[in-house]
Amino acid sequence: MARQLIVYLSDTWPQTPQAPWVLLDDNGHRLDSGHTEVRHWPAADTCQAVLGGAQCVCLQLALPRAPRREEDKLLRYVLAERLLGEVDQQHLSVIARQRTDSGQTLSLAVVTRLRVRTLVAQFSALGRPLDKLVAALDTPSNDGCRLDIAADGSLLLHHPGESLACDPGWLTEALRQVLPTDDKVSPPKLTIRHFPEEDPTIGRQEARAAGWLTTHDIEWPWWQEAQAAHNLLHGEFAPRQHNGTLTGRLRLPLWLVALSGIVWLAGTGGELLWQRWQLADTRQRTEQVFRLALPGLPAISPEAQLIKQLDRQRERHGELRSDDFLALLASWLQAVGTNAEDAIETLRYADGQLTLTLRRPPPAGWQAALAVHGLSGQTDTAQANTIHLQARMPP
Repeated sequence: MARQLIVYLSDTWPQTPQAPWVLLDDNGHRLDSGHTEVRHWPAADTCQAVLGGAQCVCLQLALPRAPRREEDKLLRYVLAERLLGEVDQQHLSVIARQRTDSGQTLSLAVVTRLRVRTLVAQFSALGRPLDKLVAALDTPSNDGCRLDIAADGSLLLHHPGESLACDPGWLTEALRQVLPTDDKVSPPKLTIRHFPEEDPTIGRQEARAAGWLTTHDIEWPWWQEAQAAHNLLHGEFAPRQHNGTLTGRLRLPLWLVALSGIVWLAGTGGELLWQRWQLADTRQRTEQVFRLALPGLPAISPEAQLIKQLDRQRERHGELRSDDFLALLASWLQAVGTNAEDAIETLRYADGQLTLTLRRPPPAGWQAALAVHGLSGQTDTAQANTIHLQARMPP
């Protein structure tokens, strides 16, 4: 016997973990029910969720006559004036369609794409993939006005042609707005339905204040109406057939592995692109400085040309060049520390290169320290304690 679990979700689920549920057999008969957290939900072959409260908005839109291929574009254009959020962020479901002389009238159920995507992912992670997602508002009343009171206290007001979620503070005004104007119906009747655990007197005072004659103590068979409601899982959210094979069981882990690989590649590629952009930006700024400092000269190696020009200007004003003897010696002492002065045995300077013969090996990391101070150095191939220093020129 196949068993079906139907869960009523408030707009605060799963932050509020408790939810009403009903377990049905394959004939739709109720086997069990409760209002518990996920871990206490019974095992079932299929799972269905009902969106309560204001998670879904039901609208009626009149569209002019247009080719079918233009319907989606026209629908989004009309919706842009009715919805507060971006239309592209909404999941649209056509639940009714009626032809008119001027075009057609559509009944739509609108839910945010994020909410649908989140619920589908959460139920899949629980091992209870959704076969159907419906809206509690998708149960219009064709024979009068009806007020449904959910387990979380949310109010759903149905009257012919429209259903809406109602704030408790505005219930009286909302009931007054939908009060029939036909004088032959006096006073009109309002059916109030509620969950078993809800107070049956909720809404009675507001209804009478608005001019309604109420009928009470009617339990809301929300799970029965959910089976007749329209499935909101279509398009990108269409449920996949359950697959008990090894491939079906491994689909989620393989998908996660593939997603991790894509994220890693995207991160690595993004970092490389960022570094290339930084390098290109640095080169561009260097060339701009070069053109300002040396107008009219071709930029062959801008950094090296700027350093050479700077050395010429220093020399012209009686200052040390970057490859002068004292400049090289001072940079060496700054790089390795002044305590290395007594380690120098001999000095030799020629053609912008300073050769040092040391009494002991240079300290560890001396080449990296030299690079920070704009020097490059290497040891002599014949004598390990002999070091050749020169100003580090850009490539």
